[in-house]
Amino acid sequence: MISNSRHRATYKYHQTWGFWYRPHLYTRVLGPDGAYLLRKNSLGARCDREPDSSPTARCAALIVGCSFAAGDGVSNDVRFSDRLERLDHGLACHNYALSGSGHDQQLLIHRTFAPALRPDVLIVAPVVGCIVRNLAASKVSYDPFTRQLVARAKPYFTLEEGTLRLHNSPVPHAVTAVADAVPSPDRRARLRAALPGWMLTAWRAARLEYRRRLERYLVEYDDPGGGAYRLTHAILRHLLDESSAAHKLLVPLPGREYVTTARRPNYLPLYRDVAAATGAVCVDVLPSFRSSPRAERARFFLPYDGHYSPEGHRVVAETLARALG
Repeated sequence: MISNSRHRATYKYHQTWGFWYRPHLYTRVLGPDGAYLLRKNSLGARCDREPDSSPTARCAALIVGCSFAAGDGVSNDVRFSDRLERLDHGLACHNYALSGSGHDQQLLIHRTFAPALRPDVLIVAPVVGCIVRNLAASKVSYDPFTRQLVARAKPYFTLEEGTLRLHNSPVPHAVTAVADAVPSPDRRARLRAALPGWMLTAWRAARLEYRRRLERYLVEYDDPGGGAYRLTHAILRHLLDESSAAHKLLVPLPGREYVTTARRPNYLPLYRDVAAATGAVCVDVLPSFRSSPRAERARFFLPYDGHYSPEGHRVVAETLARALG
């Protein structure tokens, strides 16, 4: 959930995929883990490059994904897309990932910008949690000006007799209030407040809640016949099939729950199957993260924000560089 004042300052309404970055923006944003820099190009992508700014590059790479690829919490130059470009000096990376997006919005973004960018390399890099976003017709965010939680409409697909049908196109502009007042404090804050008098009880409760959450986390990947699984599979197949790029990488990005624990990567069968069906290469970055001792893996994530830290982006960039050869 986009839960701070960045929404109105950084984003604007977009009729095709709901919201998009404001173009020509270069600003410092204060996030939960400190300030970071945002730079947008003339098309509104969080990218230092313009579509025609790399005529001497060996090849252009288009990156689509969500906030993990867009780089929430870190400045542009430390993201894996920008690091990958520095590792491979002949590669020009165009990052068109959108924070908070699902695969549905990523498909529409690719349809819009790929013809102008004509990438030689397509990197589809969503966080694995995007599977649940594909079922939603709206996205909840916090509006700091009205002090309300609001639902902003988004496009979404349904799978009807094997065919994708697009809804909310164009996307309705109006937002709907879903709750009043400031959101309740997060679990970390509640736990800190409980520690002085009930330290042991709070610690045990937190551990129990965490284990239960892991057991429920992204069970959609365990049901190949389920609606979320089938819809995600279809959307990703369309995205990769529509691309004319010579090289296509499908890169499911694991969140903290998979990296810092021994949780089974139940998402891999879906992404590997899509890659095999479309001629893409599925790049599994989880082993690169897990090559570090478990006690040290928290450094790959921002402490409060939960997205990749500069170290996390470095790991992804180096893994992609090896995959591209």
